[in-house]
Amino acid sequence: MAMGRKGTRSITVNGRRYRWKGHLSEIGVNELGDVVVEDWERPGQRLVARFDPWVLCGEYPFYSSKRFVRLVILAGLRRGWRPGASGKQMSLSEDELYGRGYGAAPWTGVEMGRRLLDGVLAQPGADGPRLVLADWLAERGDPRGEFIALQCASAERRLDKSGHERMLALQDRFWRPWSAPARWAARRWCFVRGFISSVTCLGLPGRAEWEGLHRLEPVQDVEILLVGDVDCSALSWLPGATTRSLTLEGPVGDAGIAALCASPHLDALRELTVREAGLTDGAAEALAGAPLRRLRQLDLRSNSVGDGGVEALLASPHLGELRRLGVNRDCLSRRVLRSVEARWRDMR
Repeated sequence: MAMGRKGTRSITVNGRRYRWKGHLSEIGVNELGDVVVEDWERPGQRLVARFDPWVLCGEYPFYSSKRFVRLVILAGLRRGWRPGASGKQMSLSEDELYGRGYGAAPWTGVEMGRRLLDGVLAQPGADGPRLVLADWLAERGDPRGEFIALQCASAERRLDKSGHERMLALQDRFWRPWSAPARWAARRWCFVRGFISSVTCLGLPGRAEWEGLHRLEPVQDVEILLVGDVDCSALSWLPGATTRSLTLEGPVGDAGIAALCASPHLDALRELTVREAGLTDGAAEALAGAPLRRLRQLDLRSNSVGDGGVEALLASPHLGELRRLGVNRDCLSRRVLRSVEARWRDMR
């Protein structure tokens, strides 16, 4: 049965007119997007593309522009879709839409390009190294250079309307190849100042893909949403050298925090949040002994850390920069609460 015309839109690809519509639904904690396409004049076999919109589109929550619908149609035709003939509908997967043909940008294998990229990774919070790399790329005609420069200007509120439109046009055109490092390591990601800066993972990522991402992008904000059994040892390699904010949610447990504290990159962390992870005093004691010298915010509120764990944090010689502490007040005695409030006025 053909789609009703209500809510549908028209698109012409290679001289043929099609009718299409997009839809976004929620299944549990996940979102599912789909695009349905059929022939405009003689509706026959229907084409359906279903995907996690974040996996496919990165920072776009649901991106169903005509450019994207064209991609769906061309992918279907390559697979043998017959829009004017009758037959069972054809479904396309994320991999068939996105493709595995994108790899690391060629310039990352050039000696000067690698050197300039290493400068960005060494100073993830500075624009200087990014702009030097942007100039080098622009001189070679690589649009990533212009994109880096425009996003840096946007972050400083120095971008006019035409510049903002150009930045969005570049991202619209090139986000697939530029997202290649994150595609197999993360579930969601976001470009900031020209690079992938923020990622969200549903479950632990594969180590090879995760370390590959961190060799190419200065990822600073990491969120890991865990379900089921967790390999605690994996948390030791989770923070990268550029990680400044880490959020863990799910069954981490005290053993997971102990593994996290073995990471060689803890000194780079500024914010650590662990939610609904079943933590007790043992986890807080492990954190108190870890080299978290630059940590400014620690949030353990949705856990059962009591007096012993909080007293360990109070006595830690490594938490001199900590300015905000979040703990479950119901688990603390008045004496410890007073001690905490005396040291950290910004207690939550």
